[in-house]
Amino acid sequence: MPRAKTSRAEPWRPHLTEDEADTIARAEAAKESWRLLKHQRALIISRASTRARRAGEAQPRKEA
Repeated sequence: MPRAKTSRAEPWRPHLTEDEADTIARAEAAKESWRLLKHQRALIISRASTRARRAGEAQPRKEA
């Protein structure tokens, strides 16, 4: 698994056991997957909001 890029030094990483390194790699992959899912969710909501706005504009407006 590719390791997530970090901006800070991680002097502890070379001292991890194989199991610990695997666990951290899976956690980092899950974090990236979650980030992508949140981004997809935001895009879906944005598209749905745009459709709702356009649907509202297509209906005749009631005069107050």
